[in-house]
Amino acid sequence: MEDRFLIDSNIFIDSKNFAYRFEYCQMFWDFLLKLHNKKIVYSINAVKKELLFKNDELSYWIKDTVPNSFFEDEMSSIDCYGTLMNWAQNQKVTEKAKTDFANPDKADAFLIAHAMKNNFVIVTGEKFDENVKKRIMIPNAANAHNVRTITLFDFLISYAGHNFSLK
Repeated sequence: MEDRFLIDSNIFIDSKNFAYRFEYCQMFWDFLLKLHNKKIVYSINAVKKELLFKNDELSYWIKDTVPNSFFEDEMSSIDCYGTLMNWAQNQKVTEKAKTDFANPDKADAFLIAHAMKNNFVIVTGEKFDENVKKRIMIPNAANAHNVRTITLFDFLISYAGHNFSLK
């Protein structure tokens, strides 16, 4: 089975703010939808909630263009979420890091749990760093639970051809 990917909030936000702004790179956003239509790219409702917090081009794109099927219901992975919460409490990080990771208004733990349950690879801007103590990083928690993470650029190398055509 070909890999399927969950996209982290920071990929959407950084793409909108920097390299793939809507004003000049609509093809990036269209490319994500093409990949979703091919059942390759998804995210979760908790990410959608984070992205709809601001009224900006990204939230309008989500509301007006992105199909509901793009954002899966992470509650179907709640058993893995519980496993992840137990793991987090035993990490050598600050208490604030543990509290932030367990915050139900933040998508990170839900994203990892959904990837655990449904065999997704997570696309994130975060990097694995075993020395971070102030935050539980997605790649750190994912790696501990046999979930692969990949950067957007590594993902694009595999899937994007010239002008964001599908490889």
